[in-house]
Amino acid sequence: MRDLFSLTESIYQSGLVEWAEPNFISASLQNPLYPQQYYLNNTGQFGGVANVDINAPEAWALLQNCTNTPRVRVAVIDDGVEPHVDLNNLLSIGYDIRNPTNPGRPLAPFTQDEERHGQACAGIIGANNNTIGIRGVATNVDILPIKITFHQIYSRSYTNGEIAESIDWAWHPSFGNADILNNSWGMELPSNFISDAIQRAITFGRNGKGCVVIASSGNYHYRFPSWGVIFPARLPNVIAVGAIDNRGNLLWYSSRGPEMSLVAPSGSDPGDIVTLDRNNGYWSNFNGTSASCPQVAGVAALMLQAAPNLTEVQVRETLQQTARDLNATGFDNDTGYGLVDAQAAVTKVLYGNAPVSIISGTTNFCSGNSGFYSLSQVPLGATITWQVTGAISLVSGQFTPNISVLTSGSGNGTVQATITTCASSYQTAAFNVFVNSRGLEVNYIYNNGSSIRLNLSNQVGGVSYVNNLCLGYTSNGYLVATIPSGSSVTFTALSGLTTAYRNATSVYFTLSPGGSGIGYIRVTSTSVCGTDIQEMAFQITNCGIPSYPGDPNPTDPCNNPPRLYNISPNPATFGQIKIGTVERPMEVVCPVYSPKINAINAVINSKDGITFSEVNIYNSFGMLVLSKQTSKAKEFVIPLNELRAGLYLVQISEGEHTERHQIIIE
Repeated sequence: MRDLFSLTESIYQSGLVEWAEPNFISASLQNPLYPQQYYLNNTGQFGGVANVDINAPEAWALLQNCTNTPRVRVAVIDDGVEPHVDLNNLLSIGYDIRNPTNPGRPLAPFTQDEERHGQACAGIIGANNNTIGIRGVATNVDILPIKITFHQIYSRSYTNGEIAESIDWAWHPSFGNADILNNSWGMELPSNFISDAIQRAITFGRNGKGCVVIASSGNYHYRFPSWGVIFPARLPNVIAVGAIDNRGNLLWYSSRGPEMSLVAPSGSDPGDIVTLDRNNGYWSNFNGTSASCPQVAGVAALMLQAAPNLTEVQVRETLQQTARDLNATGFDNDTGYGLVDAQAAVTKVLYGNAPVSIISGTTNFCSGNSGFYSLSQVPLGATITWQVTGAISLVSGQFTPNISVLTSGSGNGTVQATITTCASSYQTAAFNVFVNSRGLEVNYIYNNGSSIRLNLSNQVGGVSYVNNLCLGYTSNGYLVATIPSGSSVTFTALSGLTTAYRNATSVYFTLSPGGSGIGYIRVTSTSVCGTDIQEMAFQITNCGIPSYPGDPNPTDPCNNPPRLYNISPNPATFGQIKIGTVERPMEVVCPVYSPKINAINAVINSKDGITFSEVNIYNSFGMLVLSKQTSKAKEFVIPLNELRAGLYLVQISEGEHTERHQIIIE
């Protein structure tokens, strides 16, 4: 069996194939030594306390829905790692600065406690999830062996300069390109060589996102308590890891101090950590902070599998923020922030601190202004996609938590974001935005439904004139001034105009009877966008009044056709209005308008037998809202409960004759 695994590993290492693995008979995964790995899942075995573990199975369950997770590369900076049946397809070509042809393998012959330390760390980090041996904290990782042989017993440690160069090789994108550096070694005295190399890894590794650097706090507390956390674990931004037993007690040898970050389970003396050994074997009594450190490296690898774009700072701070307190609440010098918790760390990466993310920003804008929106409570590993609708457009910030927008026009808009992780995707609630406009729009609407927009100027006698706004019997239209959204507006008819009707969005003006010359309307608009005072000038022409419909000599320069039909009441409040034919000669009945009257029944009989057969009603946007067919009627009732308040165009047809009227419903 071991020969089979060795052959498979040799084929994979040749680089001639993408992958190579034995053709197992069993389809299920059952690592036979997994029940002994209490640090992954403590059920009380070996006299331990249940749940004093790193919550590994719970983290694995969170990642079940993640597909195509990347291969995270973990550099094991140690005494070398050799091929193993439980590292099949995981071992990368590493580095040995003293032996350039050695890909990071142990070189000493295998004897008891001889260059097996890195092998043990590699197994804890990432041993395969298969049908043999143990299971690593993170599977599907690349193990990058960096040989520095720091075994003082055998006086084979490399120089500080060589160790520094090895660290640089490990993180550099042209060489090792590691994501995580595991350092289960240390020393009392610091080294500037090594300090600078580690800082370069943290600053420049992973294309500027930073390598995650993890180191053992040391095993010297019982002999040299004054040493505290040893070097390089004591360096800023290095995650220093101490050791607890399977009952949650700080182990007697675990070095401690203010530089502590986390703790993880390990064994006493003899140890009880089950992991890999050389020659395809397994080591059942590994211990020390050397065994705790790679557990944290494995959890960091799980986080980067869930979210490859996390920065070193995000990984380090998340590990600290999600650790489980073992002593007093918060940080302490013995256990740092507490026991590393894989489940809590991966949960924060995938789902954040809250079930939903929240958008904040300004709800009211002036047209043409810029706005800014932020998304809070975003999972660290999430991809953000923004969507905007309505009167706003996205300018910058797509795929980030903060965007800028530009408003245009007026009206409603929405801002929304889709949050996607490798495990789920959801959309935030829509953030409603209202865009206000200072620009007023005034239109003159003719009886035939056509309209012309009038320009506003800043002074009386402005540049825009509408010629031949005919007054009198022909009643050829209304001025409609649209009120900007979110504004309070005052309209003043300076001359030639009479206010006919006003609702929440528009004001309608009719021309004053008998008026002529130049008329003005003043509009004062006040909103969040400021105060706007503008005036419009127009030309009034007295078109005259024909004596009766069909008068051959009307004094109407606009050549409007005679009116054959009459609508009353107009304006109407509610109830109904009637359309009837006009008598000739004209006998005008002027009913008294009262909002308390449901309808005014002014029936005018036709002596000439004028009838109509079709009535169509259009709203102010030109949409047909009501259509009725009659049978040569002389009178027709419009039920107002079918129409909303506003200005409407009524088109009355009989044969080739079509006549249009405007009505106001309040």
